[in-house]
Amino acid sequence: MATAENLATALILPALPDFHAQYPGIRLEMVTDITTVNLHRRDADLALRMVKPERGNVTLRRLGTLGFGLYASHGYVAQREAHHDAGNYDSDAFITWGETQAHLPAAQWVERILQGREPALATTSLATQLAAANAGLGIAVLPHFLALEAGLVCVAADLGVDQPIYLVIQTDLTQSGRTRAVADFLAELVANNRERLSG
Repeated sequence: MATAENLATALILPALPDFHAQYPGIRLEMVTDITTVNLHRRDADLALRMVKPERGNVTLRRLGTLGFGLYASHGYVAQREAHHDAGNYDSDAFITWGETQAHLPAAQWVERILQGREPALATTSLATQLAAANAGLGIAVLPHFLALEAGLVCVAADLGVDQPIYLVIQTDLTQSGRTRAVADFLAELVANNRERLSG
């Protein structure tokens, strides 16, 4: 199974004990590499991801939405309110993605706002961005559910960068009992956490 690390650590792994109790004979291997796993090359049997596959013999189903907002630490927000116009980002320090992730909607949003200015920090992981925002280094476009659980403050809620969550399965495995069990588990997990994920 392939998925984004943030979905793996904050959503799927906490629910896996229940899955293993129900299906003790199914062994899972989870791939959370930053690069998108190619199901067409059989890098994984199924995936939970935010990018819709453009090719390959796969079956997909949209399960929900991963909502994003602009977040900062309490200290940064207090300092910002004392020195900035709340609707203006000209003086804000931004935490964003590095060049290899420049295609991500969150990175593109920050790029538009910066208009050529340098960010305070560019990283290659969401966990690093969360830690940097918590440390007060600046503001970052983060998934609502991760930022709120980290105790960050929402500066702007609707940025237009929300991403769909897709369940993608190799078509020839859709009738496999093991694959169906994992797929049903993931679909139910996203459904049960719909509001939390969308923000």
